[in-house]
Amino acid sequence: MKAVGGILSGIVLALLLVLVVSTITYLMNVAYDQQLTQESYVNDFISSPKAFQVGSSTIVSNGPLDIKYVIYPNGKVDNLSQPFDGMASLSSLLNGDPWAYVILSNGQTFNISQPQSSTSGTSSNYLLTIFREIDRNCGSLSYKRI
Repeated sequence: MKAVGGILSGIVLALLLVLVVSTITYLMNVAYDQQLTQESYVNDFISSPKAFQVGSSTIVSNGPLDIKYVIYPNGKVDNLSQPFDGMASLSSLLNGDPWAYVILSNGQTFNISQPQSSTSGTSSNYLLTIFREIDRNCGSLSYKRI
């Protein structure tokens, strides 16, 4: 009888070991799949076009985007599909309002307003030079003021 008990104990122990190893393997696969999914989202975000506001009503992008919505101070929402690539002045979208929110196709939002004019009559004290150099690692747009 003792021999049967020892054999049964060995079988239960072996089954328990197989169950633990299988569970650990499954959890490692789930964690690896989650990591791949996160990397995919990050890579998609990095490689997608982005826009940057460089003035009160000017935005620049490093790829093609669409202006999807314009929200005015009175609550009116214009549903647009106006494409732009590069530099765009959005002051024409204000329609006489002092400011508006602009929402792009990638979900970015910008608060635009009428451009400020300086006392010298020029619209800016700086000449903004855009260098469309896309950094292959981070996909950003670089610009400098001279």
